[in-house]
Amino acid sequence: MKKNYDGLAIFFESFLCDKNCPYCIAKDNIQFLNENENFDKLEELLKRFSENGLHFDKFILSGNGETSLQSYETLERIAHIIFKYQHLFDSRRFYTSGNLFFDNQKFELVNQYFDQINIMVNSLNPELDMQITKYDKAIWKNHNIKQAKNIKLDISLTKYLDVKTFVEDIEERLKLFPNIKKIKLKRLKYHGEETKQSKWIKENRLSEKDIDELGDELSRHYPKYTNSKDSYFKINEDCNLILNAAGRKNPTKWIFIKNDKVFNYYDEELQMEKVLRGEAL
Repeated sequence: MKKNYDGLAIFFESFLCDKNCPYCIAKDNIQFLNENENFDKLEELLKRFSENGLHFDKFILSGNGETSLQSYETLERIAHIIFKYQHLFDSRRFYTSGNLFFDNQKFELVNQYFDQINIMVNSLNPELDMQITKYDKAIWKNHNIKQAKNIKLDISLTKYLDVKTFVEDIEERLKLFPNIKKIKLKRLKYHGEETKQSKWIKENRLSEKDIDELGDELSRHYPKYTNSKDSYFKINEDCNLILNAAGRKNPTKWIFIKNDKVFNYYDEELQMEKVLRGEAL
């Protein structure tokens, strides 16, 4: 009998990023203690998961900042191990804020070994997105982005979303990039701390009224479905839009690997015996 968890994620502990997003809590508020990532026991760990009948809905390779800025050797090693144990996962996802597409070698690796590339952007307007993140690379003009087999857009619900033109903007984007298979609009979480980043979130995230108006506008154009957390809109046969108005839920049934140890969402190390029994979370 399979013991199911929602997901397994690798989050790099070192901070590497070539953007300067104004809401980046990680950059100033998290202490990064390791510059050299260590996943020497990753294959042994996945082998134990497999032998004990564990299963994960998703695998995510992400990082504090831009995942693709890790060395090619590190990414290649992880990709090969995860692919070897692909039976543990329903899907394998790679998170990027766009830098991945400017490194041909890394892009080809990710596109071969992962099922989905998640791109984090702030606006469907490329110029506005670059203005917010202070990023000087034109992601949508890069030829690799059209070669990606499956793209999901993660877009923050801020005043830069272009609510009034959103339907027009997304349909134009899908015409140019039919490999976009999913779009998720999520509200940035306001942590209530008086930091520069949290103040920006408080001042710039969309109000509940704006989000309701966006939902109403989407309903006029696309079939709508709901569950306990989100609203779903069927944009076309190949692309769904998720409206996560309340903000990201704590993924309590996720396991995180950091330097060969396993943790829960709250950064508490888990007992391996409980993990293998499917009882850790």
